[in-house]
Amino acid sequence: MRQHFEKMQAVLSADNEILDIEDYVDQFLRTRGYALTNENRLRVAMRLEQITEWTHYTVSELDHWLDTCFKA
Repeated sequence: MRQHFEKMQAVLSADNEILDIEDYVDQFLRTRGYALTNENRLRVAMRLEQITEWTHYTVSELDHWLDTCFKA
């Protein structure tokens, strides 16, 4: 899955802690009640790849964006 995160290295948490992008994906899935499967990780990774300007995103910004992407 690392190949999906070439332009994404880390995410800034609310506590100004830097999270590895793979840790962030697992945290997102876990807090939303999704299973921690490679398929779900890949779905999130593919959505994150759609962000054209990967600069300094926070967890809350990405959470909001992903929530709208995966809304039922």
